[in-house]
Amino acid sequence: VIVYYMAGNKLVKQILRNSMKNIENLCSSFPLERCHRSFMVNLQKVEFVDHERNNCRIKLSGVEKLIPVSRKFYPKFKPYGDR
Repeated sequence: VIVYYMAGNKLVKQILRNSMKNIENLCSSFPLERCHRSFMVNLQKVEFVDHERNNCRIKLSGVEKLIPVSRKFYPKFKPYGDR
């Protein structure tokens, strides 16, 4: 699992030898939410959720790329609308 996090104003990348499911279980008490089979996001860093036709993407503060939301996890993010 590759984890990206902010250290000060710098985006840091770290590799963890674990599965997404285990990380999801370990972080259940934190504001992290799975949005795709390859992505989890910190809900406190969500700037907006872009709903466009069949696509849903999340913009996180400090991150340029939009994070995809799969159809399986879309119902969790639908209430966010555009922030």
